[in-house]
Amino acid sequence: MQKKYGKNLVAVTVDLDEPGDKNLKQKVVKILTKIKAAQTTNLILDEKPEVWQKKLKIEGPPVVIVFDRSGKLVKKYDEGQGYDEISKYVVKLLEE
Repeated sequence: MQKKYGKNLVAVTVDLDEPGDKNLKQKVVKILTKIKAAQTTNLILDEKPEVWQKKLKIEGPPVVIVFDRSGKLVKKYDEGQGYDEISKYVVKLLEE
């Protein structure tokens, strides 16, 4: 979506693996390269699961959190919804 909508959309990936794995960055880069996520902001969270689960109000990945232009959380997909469903919702937001 980042490629398609360019500056009208900000996409961010966040890796939630357990901090402390010395090979984590290499693993994350390999995955991001495979899915061609180079044009997005990619972060590796360095907090224990108990911390981010409470802050983000999620059990764990995968999750897609959608914010509107003002930064308000408008939708959270954490039940394994498909790319098409998420994409349709984001396109609708971009048209508003």
